[in-house]
Amino acid sequence: MSVPSNDLLTLLARTPATVRTILEDLPEHLLHASVGEGGSSPVIALTRLIQGEMDNWILLEESVGLSEIIESAKHTRLTQDHSLDEMLTQFSNLRETTLVAFGRLLEGGKDLDGDCTQQGLRDGTLQELLATYAVNDLTHIARIVRTVAAQFDDGAVHGSNTNRS
Repeated sequence: MSVPSNDLLTLLARTPATVRTILEDLPEHLLHASVGEGGSSPVIALTRLIQGEMDNWILLEESVGLSEIIESAKHTRLTQDHSLDEMLTQFSNLRETTLVAFGRLLEGGKDLDGDCTQQGLRDGTLQELLATYAVNDLTHIARIVRTVAAQFDDGAVHGSNTNRS
């Protein structure tokens, strides 16, 4: 199923505010919590979103693997050098710049179903690149929510058969 590009752009535009709403005012122990050994924290997920915008991963040649960018240690510098509010603002500003660039492509009459490699983009169509970007955002948001929720799992009431006094 092909999702209209306007829907994808709307989702991409809302990601920074969604992430801010989830993370803002959370205590430090939840911001830096992880699930399992080697799991990433909500702050690490945010820094990966920022790094993706900074590296403009969607426009990279396929020879540069996304995993190389995501697995880089650059996120450590971001968390040490900036407050949460600064990182959230940086992500919002970077995403706005990215969306302006996509908007220019669309206004310039770029074919959403045309081959992007002719414009120096990664393999695929512009529509596929937008969808990939949206899935990436939703994956990071899900990771943030799942990690925070897991911190409460031991005290949560599960199922409808729980006795309540």
